[in-house]
Amino acid sequence: MTTSLPRLARWICRQLTYNMFASLMVILNEILSGQRSEYPFKAEKPSENFRVFRVDLEPPLTEEPALDRSPARSSDYRRLLAEYAQAHGKAFSPVRSRKGVRVPEGCQCERCGAPAAYLYVNDGRLASQYRCKICHALGQIAPTRRKSEAKYWCPKCSHALYAWKQSETETIYKCGNDQCKHYLDRLARLTPEEREARQRNPYDPNYKLRYQFREFHLKPEDLVCRRPQGGSNVDLSRIHNSPRTLSLVLSCFVNVGLSSRQTRNLLAGFFDIHISHQTVINYVNAAAELLAPWVDKHMPVPEAMAAADETYIQVNGQWNYTWLVVEEKRRAICGYNLSQTRGTQPAVATLYNAFGPPDATTPTHTFVRDGCPSYDNAVH
Repeated sequence: MTTSLPRLARWICRQLTYNMFASLMVILNEILSGQRSEYPFKAEKPSENFRVFRVDLEPPLTEEPALDRSPARSSDYRRLLAEYAQAHGKAFSPVRSRKGVRVPEGCQCERCGAPAAYLYVNDGRLASQYRCKICHALGQIAPTRRKSEAKYWCPKCSHALYAWKQSETETIYKCGNDQCKHYLDRLARLTPEEREARQRNPYDPNYKLRYQFREFHLKPEDLVCRRPQGGSNVDLSRIHNSPRTLSLVLSCFVNVGLSSRQTRNLLAGFFDIHISHQTVINYVNAAAELLAPWVDKHMPVPEAMAAADETYIQVNGQWNYTWLVVEEKRRAICGYNLSQTRGTQPAVATLYNAFGPPDATTPTHTFVRDGCPSYDNAVH
């Protein structure tokens, strides 16, 4: 439907004159503003399986799982022995080895579970393969397993994870086993429409079905929050204006939220103080550099519950973000950070600034955040 909207717009323009179209736009604006409720919209229910950022909380296995030597058996040797005795009137005789090469004790048939007495060596002196006398199945006497070079294994199916995506800050590992329980459970939740879409495009990346694990490569310097520094050469102790003027500048710019030019005009109109907008910026940057260490020293440690959010502002044509963590009871800022992206690295640095590095003595906190996926990634 999204691709057909331009065609729909062209069709409407061909059917209406300019004045009729202008009248239609008035009606459409009233519908968008909620003034006309008699025009219901088409219901749009997003799929719950559509790929949004989700973190698999269960950590992967860091040691290679033990080899499962007891596979699911398709038959039972006891039942086969009973059927033979009933059909022939005598017991089934075990293997009688004449050349001295025997199957080791403890070896069992993978298909029916028959013990070593009913198994015989099938490849002569090599003695690496057996054949079951009861069900005639072949198998290895001592299965060898090559040492895996994988780093992590899936906690659901014990399958080795492979490196799917890599960047400077993280490596994403993924389970490629089509019989993984995690994959089959997610696959079963797909709606018929989603299954049809996946049949048309088997490699559609819009659904996160497989188990994934993210390994971060963050250095200690990556966890240091940015602070205002080096932005001003002004020494506030040697400025020509009075401390009252400085306090008015900070009150208007920081508390009221006015721009530098609005602050300049307000001071000139209400207080007869004439300074340039660049002076306002210089005073604010100098005050920020002086207050940042004091704020870091006196920021409280979050107790039971804390909330985090980020806000953005465009500076010199580039987006910049301010991250804040606020404690519930005291409503005080417990951590803050400045960044040029909304990625995982500034989110992790913000949490480190607020809660400190995690260890065994760190208490459990209730962390409230919005839908920004960087928080889930940082907590993970």
